[in-house]
Amino acid sequence: MQKKLAVAMLCLIALCFTALGEEAVLHSYDGKYQYVQFGQYPKEEGKAILWRVLKADDENILLLSENIMDFMQAHSDSGSFSDVVKSDIHKYITQDLAQNAFSEEERASFAEGDALSLPAPELLKDKNLGFTTKKALTANATDYAKAKGASSNSRYWMNAVSKTNNRAMRVVRGDGSMGFISVESAGGIRPTLKLNTELVTIEMGTGTKEDPFIFNVTKETIDKVKAEKQAEEERIRQEEEKRLLEEQAEQKRREEEHKKAEKAVEEAQNALIQAQENKASAEEIKRLSEELEAKKEELLNMVSIKIEGFPLLTAEGFLPEGSEEFISVDEEKGEWRYCSDQLRIEILKHERIFEEKRRTRYFTAEIVAPKGTQPFKTYPFHENRVVNRDAYKAKQSDIARKHNLVLAFGADYYIYRTGRPGVKTGVDIRDGQILFDDPSTRTKLTFPPLDMMALYPDGDMKVFTQNELTASELLLSGASDVFSFGPWLIRDGELNESYNNYGYNPNPRVAIGMVEPGHYFLLVAEGRIKPSRGLKSKESGYILNELGCKTAFNLDGGWTSSIIFMGNQLNQLDNNGVHNNARPQNEVIGVGISNKLPEYIKP
Repeated sequence: MQKKLAVAMLCLIALCFTALGEEAVLHSYDGKYQYVQFGQYPKEEGKAILWRVLKADDENILLLSENIMDFMQAHSDSGSFSDVVKSDIHKYITQDLAQNAFSEEERASFAEGDALSLPAPELLKDKNLGFTTKKALTANATDYAKAKGASSNSRYWMNAVSKTNNRAMRVVRGDGSMGFISVESAGGIRPTLKLNTELVTIEMGTGTKEDPFIFNVTKETIDKVKAEKQAEEERIRQEEEKRLLEEQAEQKRREEEHKKAEKAVEEAQNALIQAQENKASAEEIKRLSEELEAKKEELLNMVSIKIEGFPLLTAEGFLPEGSEEFISVDEEKGEWRYCSDQLRIEILKHERIFEEKRRTRYFTAEIVAPKGTQPFKTYPFHENRVVNRDAYKAKQSDIARKHNLVLAFGADYYIYRTGRPGVKTGVDIRDGQILFDDPSTRTKLTFPPLDMMALYPDGDMKVFTQNELTASELLLSGASDVFSFGPWLIRDGELNESYNNYGYNPNPRVAIGMVEPGHYFLLVAEGRIKPSRGLKSKESGYILNELGCKTAFNLDGGWTSSIIFMGNQLNQLDNNGVHNNARPQNEVIGVGISNKLPEYIKP
C-alpha cells in the first residue's frame, strides 16, 4: 500500500501542485520548473545540492543540477583521450562525486546505469524541457567552482565528444551557445541525476526555487541497502569459509602425499641396503640406486616450485638454505636473474609502442623477499648526507660496487634541492633519522610535486600526497625511510588520474611498486634516445598496475635514471650506447648483497 502511495505521489498523471494544504506532487516540466534538494555539495559542507526537475513519471525522475558545482579538465592528457566513458571526468562524476555527495542510502535510489552523468546535447536541445533560448542553458557557478577558476556564468561540459575534433568534448558556453573545447581545458560540472521514483519520497517543501522539495529515501531503500550489505557480508564470509576449507583439504592432501613419498624413499633406501648386504649383482645395485634417487627427486619436487629461468626453488620461491647464489646474465635476450635463500630478482628488458607510434624500451625488475622483511635500503657514498651536494657524490654504479649490491637504482636525489633559495627539499628520512622536514605546499604544481613514499621494516610500502603527514607522524607510523619526489602513481590499488602538471611528457623514468609486502617491481624506462623516446609518468603507473602493483611511486628520472645489476648499469641514457653514466648521486637504493660482484663487473 505504501509503495503504491509513493508512486501515486510522484507519477506523471498529476502535472501540477494541488491547492495549499494538499499533498505536493512531482511533475515533468510544463512551462515551469520544480526544484528539489538531494545530496550535499562535497566541498561545501552542509550545503544541499539544488536540482531542477526535468522529467518525472512512475519509473524515473530526471534532475539537472541548478548550478555548476565544480570546474576541472575533462581529461589530463588529450593524447590518451578516446571517449567520454574512459575520461578522467567520467570517473570523477560516477565514482568520486557519487561517493562524496550522496549517502549510501541515497545512492541506492539511483536508477540503473550511469545515473549521475554529464548532460547529453540532445537533452539540452529539447525545447519541451524548457531549453528554448540560450539564456535557458546558462547556469551560475558555486563559490567552490569559482575558486577553481569558473566565472559566474561559466561554460560546462556535455556528455559527448566533438564531431570535428576527437580530442575535444562538447560544452555549453557561458552565453548558452554550444561548442567544443580541448579535453585538457577546464570546464564546469553541471550533472544530471536519474532516480528510481519508487525509492524516494517528498519530505517537505513546495517545489519552488526558494522552497524546494526535500527528497528523502524510502524505508524500502534503507531496507534494500541493509539487505545488500548483509548479503555481501554473508557472501564474503562464505567465500572465506570455502577458501579455508579448500586450503585445509589441499594441505591434508599434500601431507598425505608427502608421507607416501617419504615412505617410498625409506623403502627404496632399505631395499638398497638389503641388496648391498646380500651382495646383489652390480646391475641390481645400480637399479636400486637409480630408483632411490628417483624417489628422492619426487619427494623434493613436492616441496619445491619451478620458475622459468631459475633452478628448482623452495615453496617460498628461494634457493634451499645454504645454497650457493644463482646468477644468470643474458644480455642478448635482455634477461638478468639472481637468487639466494633470501632473495629472488628477475630483470627483463621490454620494447613497446605507445600512443603516436612512440617506441619505448624499459626494464622491469621483479623482486621477491621473505615476508616480514624490508629488502630496500639506501646506501650512501659518504656519511655526510645533508650538506655540500657536490663534494660527496659518485657514480651510482660505483656506489653499488662499493657496497656489493646485487640490484641498485637512483632514489629521489634530494641533495640536489638542498640549499637552493626558494626550493623545497621535501620530507626525507633515512634509517629512522629525519634528514629534512621541508615539505612542499599543496599548491605546488611544478614538477616534482614532492609526494612521499614510505618504507616500513615489515616490507610494507605506502605513498602520501604533499603535506599529508609530517616527518614526525611518518616516524610514529613506523616508517624507516621516506622519499620525496612523485607523483604517487598507485594507492590502495587505484591509479592516480588526478595530476595534470607532473611528468606529462615522455622521458626516462624510474618507478617502484608493491604487489604486496615481499613482492615488488622496479620500472626503469629509457628515453631521449633514438631507439626509445620514454614514458609519461601516468604510463609508468599503467605498467605497474598491469604487473599487479597496489602501490606505486615515481622516483627521479631523466639522467638520474639507473638500473644497476651486479655493478653494471643496464639502461642507456644517451645515443652512444650503454655506459655507467647515470647522474652522480650521494646515495642509491639497493637490494641484496653479493660477494661475487667482482666477477661480473665489466671493465
